[in-house]
Amino acid sequence: MALRWQLHPAGFADHPSAPHRPTAQTGGFRLQILSSCFVGSVALGRQLHMSKAARATRQKPKKKRMKTHYGPKKLKSGYWQQDVDIDDDIDIFEWFNAEELREDPPVTVKDLTEVAKFTVYPESEPQAYDAPEYRPAPLKLQLAKGLKNPPPLDQCLGRSFTADIQSQMGEFGSGFSMEKVDIIISFQALTTLLGFVDGTMTEDMRAKGLHTHKGTEPERIDLFRVGRLPDAPNAISIGTVWNWVPENAQAGSANFNKRSYDVNFQQIATGRETIGGPPSIREVDDPSHYRILSYTLGDLNVLVRTPVACTMPTIDDSCMPNSGMAVECSTANERDAGDLWGQNLASKFAEMRLGNVGMLVRGIVDKGSLIDVQELTQDDLKLDRASVEEEADSLTGRVAGLLKRVKDVAECPGCVDRILYLQYCDGEMRVISPWSDEELAELENFRDVTDKEVEELVFGPEP
Repeated sequence: MALRWQLHPAGFADHPSAPHRPTAQTGGFRLQILSSCFVGSVALGRQLHMSKAARATRQKPKKKRMKTHYGPKKLKSGYWQQDVDIDDDIDIFEWFNAEELREDPPVTVKDLTEVAKFTVYPESEPQAYDAPEYRPAPLKLQLAKGLKNPPPLDQCLGRSFTADIQSQMGEFGSGFSMEKVDIIISFQALTTLLGFVDGTMTEDMRAKGLHTHKGTEPERIDLFRVGRLPDAPNAISIGTVWNWVPENAQAGSANFNKRSYDVNFQQIATGRETIGGPPSIREVDDPSHYRILSYTLGDLNVLVRTPVACTMPTIDDSCMPNSGMAVECSTANERDAGDLWGQNLASKFAEMRLGNVGMLVRGIVDKGSLIDVQELTQDDLKLDRASVEEEADSLTGRVAGLLKRVKDVAECPGCVDRILYLQYCDGEMRVISPWSDEELAELENFRDVTDKEVEELVFGPEP
């Protein structure tokens, strides 16, 4: 019979709560026989009992490896170790970054005049201008999402920006002379350059993974076609060949495919009926309204073609800085109602001045219901933030400095007879020209009236 010896003080067993067991006293302690099987542990120090299987599978702590190398780590990847011939198919004449434009002096928009206005209906030629006036939308209105199309490209297959400007100015320009014009540009291209100088475009491209990172080359994105007009011998034209839309900033030609309340809200603000039906067929073939503005940015005379959704009401038009100013309509979620007054307010104010926009209208939506409408003019924004005008002039000065640099490069002897593009690559704008036979063969499908002599030189005269 196995015995377990347990030593207790003599007075411990005399406690009233202690069970009665037969004991044998030895000196000042009692010997207590508990059972015939050995269980438990010694009361003076408990020990943890583990099975052999658990003891065998227990992991022993790993020994720390002694450090033997103290030098710098070997570089595993980087753009300097990748394809060094990535730009062998183009000629790079100059490149610009946003940091070098910070020292340019501020510039404000001056001498703004409207030289032409017209309306383009789907699959038809430009016609007389008939943009509607803005009408306030009623609250508690249930909006429906519609397919929001991306802005149309200025230069694409079957479309030439310079040829369009030449024909539109000839038909609706009422005798305006372009001999003293320095820059001919679209409003979409102007806002893209504004996004480049204020850093929002660079940050968006970096977030989309289009910059240089580990094991990946930067994407080269041709943004603008740089051309010339026969009617404007001293000017260069800048038209978009790829639109920068933050929600669609992909290297390839991805579908826009975005449903938004903006489409329905703009219809209501212009006096039209709301859209209905299944979401897949909520496409609206509305006409597009355009104006061609002329103003000065520092030393540059700029001609801008800008789209117009609707104009200021007649009753408020006399209170605006310019006559016939545009109204920009958009929607925002209730949680984003205050985002307009964020860090990009100066950029939005600069856009309003560059596009002759008199008022911003934002419909605040909660679960499709219109709960509020924000109507803000340029004077309202200046009252909300006193420094917004100064900040906007600083951004406009950077855009003017970038345009002047591009114009100086395009007028160099080596660039006069070349097909030029303004390309975005790794946070920089580059003036480039393709020279490979494959690239030039593809450009034959993008005929431009200003590059006729270059095409005849490269491809020979047309039969």
